[in-house]
Amino acid sequence: MGFVALAMLGAGLTEQQQRGREIFLHGQTDSNHSIDATLGNESTVVPATLLPCANCHGDDAHGKPEGGVRPADITPVALTRSLTLGSRSRPAYTPSLLKRAITMGLDSAGNPLDNAMPHFRLTQQDARDLLAYLDVVGSVSQPGIGDDRIRINVLGADDLVVADASMYGRRIEISRTRDDDAFLTIDTSADSSASIAAATRDGMPTIATYAAQAATVANIFILTASMQDQIAALETYARSINSRSILRTKDCSGTSHIATDTLVLLTSAAAQNCALNSLPAALDQRVIVAAPMPPTPQGNRDAASAALSIATSVLAQLGRDVTRRTFLDALEHIYRSEHAGLAPITWSSQRHVGSKAVWLMKLKLPEQRLSGEPGWVEGE
Repeated sequence: MGFVALAMLGAGLTEQQQRGREIFLHGQTDSNHSIDATLGNESTVVPATLLPCANCHGDDAHGKPEGGVRPADITPVALTRSLTLGSRSRPAYTPSLLKRAITMGLDSAGNPLDNAMPHFRLTQQDARDLLAYLDVVGSVSQPGIGDDRIRINVLGADDLVVADASMYGRRIEISRTRDDDAFLTIDTSADSSASIAAATRDGMPTIATYAAQAATVANIFILTASMQDQIAALETYARSINSRSILRTKDCSGTSHIATDTLVLLTSAAAQNCALNSLPAALDQRVIVAAPMPPTPQGNRDAASAALSIATSVLAQLGRDVTRRTFLDALEHIYRSEHAGLAPITWSSQRHVGSKAVWLMKLKLPEQRLSGEPGWVEGE
């Protein structure tokens, strides 16, 4: 198949291979034009973004066992040799035979592949790009990982002391700036929007403390509750004490003349845009302010420590052959991970926001101080 010689693999990917990598990992090219795939009798057409090659074959193309099924090893070494399994055999793949397998579901001997294998509708350019990447898949090093180190960006907690540590012969190397050559980014700053934008663009695994909206990007994980969760927690608290309430999500406008038996519910965003000392004294301890976590000076260090603890625990679980995809898959199985200063963190494939619990506080107007009560509340 004209595979690139092993000695050349350290030189990085060509532009064509990079486009093929996007198809392999994400089911689309970097130009974002759509690719379709069909299943079964080809009557079901779905976007290839739902069924990228790496979902079943893994980032390294060796096949990712799941549900008792092990997809084929499609590394260059495996594809360029003949294979016999029981009574079934096939010759080595050529570029044209591999293209046929991807688009028509027939192996190199002309036998139908497993029904679970989608048929991808590729343009000629898409096919050339994908085959170019399959020439080197499994041999391209993971960003941020070397023979003797794993680099992790830790932003927003410069005073966090990180003990020297190693993982399977690789030292954990911390970068305090956003380094593109890192395995993942941890951002515990008050505004992680730049890291989230970068993660959306380049696919780097990213753990951040806050997110205004529930995280929907596959490689982004949030430690604390979303703004929607803040609203749910505030409303749940008001119902629990049978109180009338008004909710403000942007500021505290219109609260100066409300009845004194009414709670004023403020999200963290509303509280930041509110002159709390201007509220009438009659609302003392009737203003409830939400926060993703207790607003203490220790907060960033707690969040960074929690994220680093989760990351290193997952790295230890996955071993030396860790890839970004296996790392992200493992993060989706974090369940009620407990850390100082945070509510227990749970992530799943459906939810990358770590908690539904929100820290609620009463505003003591005479002292202009937020109390630590009622504390953690989870919305219904």
